[in-house]
Amino acid sequence: MITYLGTDIVDKQVVTDVKDLVKNKYVQFSGEGEAVITAGVALSGGKNGVASVADYTAFLEAAETEYFDVIALPVDNSEQLKATFASFIERLRDKQGRKVQGVVANYAADQEGIINVTSGVVLEDGTELTPAQTTAWVAGASAGANFNQSLTFVEYEGAVDTLERLDNDQVEYRLSQGEFLFTFDARDRTVSVEKDINSLTSFTLKEPANGEKQNHSCA
Repeated sequence: MITYLGTDIVDKQVVTDVKDLVKNKYVQFSGEGEAVITAGVALSGGKNGVASVADYTAFLEAAETEYFDVIALPVDNSEQLKATFASFIERLRDKQGRKVQGVVANYAADQEGIINVTSGVVLEDGTELTPAQTTAWVAGASAGANFNQSLTFVEYEGAVDTLERLDNDQVEYRLSQGEFLFTFDARDRTVSVEKDINSLTSFTLKEPANGEKQNHSCA
């Protein structure tokens, strides 16, 4: 018995009787009798579980041993998780010298390594993506950018509007708070990054007072 998730094998068992099948993370088996070879059955009606703080913590522990430039935390209902995530990024940067960046929603971390996404977008099919959901796009775009390439004014392809339209004064204020924004241009009906900045707002002699990200790569 082989269980696939998409095209990936996630479980494999060899049995002669159905009652000997052991449940896995995806399928719970029942019944008895001779196991018969079939071409496979597509399952439906399953539900995604709710990730716990422990699940995210385990993910970060696993990620620490991997190479990455940018990582996102696409959640918006746990300040504890956001704080843990920000501390994780800060530790990798300050203690290990890895110039990684983390992308999170609605969290004023005031850190060079954290990008604080505070606006969402509307897609062509009407789907509304919250700031937490757009962290995935920001992380992907940041990781895919060249060393000296900025995301400022980069278009969010497939987006036709923002969840919240801002006037110029609102944009300027929120940029000053270290917020990563998407803005809508009524002239050509496009959505783009207003400015490619991180969440750092408290500047010292060691930190230049521009807030704009300098690179996208690990050290």
